[in-house]
Amino acid sequence: NYEAGTHLNFLDNKLTADFSVFFMDIRNQQISRIVSSGLGRIMVNAGQSHSCGLELGLRGKILQDRLTLGLNYGFSHSEFRKYNTGTSDYTGNIVPFIPEHNTSIFLDYTFLKDNNALLKNVTIGLQGNGLGRIYWNEENTACQNFYCTLKSHVLFDFGTWGIKLWGDNL
Repeated sequence: NYEAGTHLNFLDNKLTADFSVFFMDIRNQQISRIVSSGLGRIMVNAGQSHSCGLELGLRGKILQDRLTLGLNYGFSHSEFRKYNTGTSDYTGNIVPFIPEHNTSIFLDYTFLKDNNALLKNVTIGLQGNGLGRIYWNEENTACQNFYCTLKSHVLFDFGTWGIKLWGDNL
């Protein structure tokens, strides 16, 4: 596994950026395969593969640190370098279950309360996530195209403890 990256702070830490690139050379790869009945998975040996990609993250704070915005993106290309079962040759195919793209964007807003009160602050937030394309088999005949989901949360911060309510896949 080879990876290089950086973390940068700008504007008195109001804006941060993260960037990394990676390359993985995998031997004796094992992958999960859905059994023919469709009622479970098994692990199989899949020869050699390599993965390469990048990740980028940006996060910013404005309005006296009450509004936080963020954006993350990742790209991954994972390919079988050598995978022959004796009856099928998957060399050059994409490794299943690894999303090619993953993204998220989020927004949190904190309502500041009186620090002497029991409730210190309330934060509400939205997050959108995206994944895809994801292959589901070694043949690369079944795949899920890029799709997005929405999340939301609200946090009641009491200082030493808090209550958080959230909804996923809205």
